[in-house]
Amino acid sequence: MSYKNAQRAICMATFAMAWIYCGLPGQAASADDCAGIEPGLLANISKYIQKKFKLPPDLQLRSADSGVVAGTCFRKIKTVSTDKTFLFSQTLFLSPDHRALTASVLNLQVDPLEEERQDRLRLQTQVTVGSRPVLGDADADATIAIFSDFQCPFCKAAAAGVRELGLPGRRIRVVYRYLPLDSHSWARRAAEAGSCIFRQRNDAFWQFHDALFAHQGEIKNETFQSQILVLAQSIPGIDIESLQNCIASHLGEADVTEDLEIAAEHEINATPTFVLNGFAVPGAKTGIELTQLIESLSRRATTGK
Repeated sequence: MSYKNAQRAICMATFAMAWIYCGLPGQAASADDCAGIEPGLLANISKYIQKKFKLPPDLQLRSADSGVVAGTCFRKIKTVSTDKTFLFSQTLFLSPDHRALTASVLNLQVDPLEEERQDRLRLQTQVTVGSRPVLGDADADATIAIFSDFQCPFCKAAAAGVRELGLPGRRIRVVYRYLPLDSHSWARRAAEAGSCIFRQRNDAFWQFHDALFAHQGEIKNETFQSQILVLAQSIPGIDIESLQNCIASHLGEADVTEDLEIAAEHEINATPTFVLNGFAVPGAKTGIELTQLIESLSRRATTGK
C-alpha cells in the first residue's frame, strides 16, 4: 500500500449497530475520492432490505443514493416504498467498499456535540418551514411543532393544550405536522382530508381538527368518507365539492408523505411528539405542561442544561 493510500486508510469496527470511522487528521475524504454506485447496486439493496425487514414480497421499494457522509466514503442510502397503502422508509449507510450496510456512522473527525447541534437545527428547520397549519403569530418568540395522528387517543388528550399555546398574547407559534400511524385504519385518510381543508383556509383546518378529535370515538373505517364530509359541512365557508375533489385526487398525499419522511429520518415514531429547538419530546401534554416544556427546552438550547 502506498503512503498516500495509507493516509487515506480507514479503520472500521462495528459498535452498537454503528460503524466507527477514524481517518487520519487532515485527511478527510472528499466525494471525488469515493467510488461511485455500481449499476444495479441500488436495486440489490432494495431486494436485501425487503428480505431483511420481512416486507411483503410484492411491495415496491426504491433505494436512492443521498451522497457521501462528510469527510468519509460512507454513502447515505434511503429506501422507501412506492405503495401508498404501505408506508416504509429506512435510511442506512453503505460502507466504502460497498459490501455492508449499517444503521449509523460515527465519524471520529466530527465533534459529536456539534453534529447533534446540526441535527437539531435540521429538524427544527424541516418542521417549521413550508406550508402547514399554524396557530399563533408568525413573529412569535418560540415555534413548536406537533406530529399528530387524528385517530390517536393521546393526540386527542393533547389537543386542548395545543390550542391553548396558540391563543393571542402567548407569543408561541404552533405548527401541525401529519404523522398517521400504520396501526390506525383511517388516520392517513384523515390526515389527507385535513391537508385538503387546510388548502382552503388555515382556520378551517383547526375547526376540522377540533371537530374530528371531538368525534374521534364515533368515526368508523367503513363510513369514514361520509362522516368526514358531515364534519366538514359544519365548518362555515368550506367548499364541499372542492374538498371532495381534493380527497378523491389525493392532493393532500404529498404533505402527509413529506411529514412521514421527516419523522422517519429523525426516528420520530410516536404520537403526539412535540419538537422545539430541534428537541423531540413524545407524549400527551396539558397546556401547563407544554408551557413548562417550552421553557425547559428554550433554556436547554441556550445553556445546554
